[in-house]
Amino acid sequence: MGIEEIFAKNVRLYRDRLGLTQEELAERCFQIEEDALANRSYISDIENCRRNITLEKIGNLAKALEVQPYQLFVTKDTDEKL
Repeated sequence: MGIEEIFAKNVRLYRDRLGLTQEELAERCFQIEEDALANRSYISDIENCRRNITLEKIGNLAKALEVQPYQLFVTKDTDEKL
């Protein structure tokens, strides 16, 4: 699994853990900073590996998900290597 897939799976994992819809996550991102993450289709594109986002947006997304940015890149499967 590549880094893009790990990132996408983790965004969904942490969003699901918070019980948020994609729209609710987009709203949280908008509250942090008015940017392109503030719509459901953009979040969907991230979760489906159709978007590459900047480090700044990764930081905003991590804050909205209440995790540290690095946690979005760590695989949960101990057999998986980056």
